[in-house]
Amino acid sequence: MHQKSASWCPLSGAIFTIVFDPFIRAIATSLAEAGAGVLGGCADDLGLALYNISFLSRLGGIFKAAGKIAGLFLNMTKCVGVPLWTVASPDVFAAVRRRFVDEFPFWAGMKIAATCGYLGFVLGPAATTHAWVQPVLKLRQRAAALGEDS
Repeated sequence: MHQKSASWCPLSGAIFTIVFDPFIRAIATSLAEAGAGVLGGCADDLGLALYNISFLSRLGGIFKAAGKIAGLFLNMTKCVGVPLWTVASPDVFAAVRRRFVDEFPFWAGMKIAATCGYLGFVLGPAATTHAWVQPVLKLRQRAAALGEDS
C-alpha cells in the first residue's frame, strides 16, 4: 500500500494505521465469513493466501474503496500472485495471467510468478530453489569488495 501523505511527518505512521485499519478489518472479516483464506500483515505489507481465486473480485472492491475513500492504493508493481500448485511452466503462468486480465481487471497489473518475497522470506512452490539466490549474490559481492580493499 502507499498513501499520499508526507512521510517526514511524525504523525504519518499513526495516521496511516488509523486510516488503513478499517480496510484491513474488512479484508479479514470478508475472508473469515467466506472461509476464503488467511491474511497476514506487517505495517503496509500484506500477504494473502486464498483458497479460491474468485475471491479476488471482493478484494478488488475493498482496495478500490480504500483508494477512493482514503487515498490508499496498491502498488501493483510490488504485487505478486503465486499459484500454490506444483511449480508451473511459463504456459501455465500465461494462462493464469490471461484469466486475471479477463476476470479480475483490478488485478491485471499484478505479476504472476512461482515465488515472491514477503517480509524477507521467499514464498511459493519454487521457494526452495530461489531462497538462497539473493543471499549468495550478496555474499559474493561483499567478498569481492573485501578482495578489492586488500
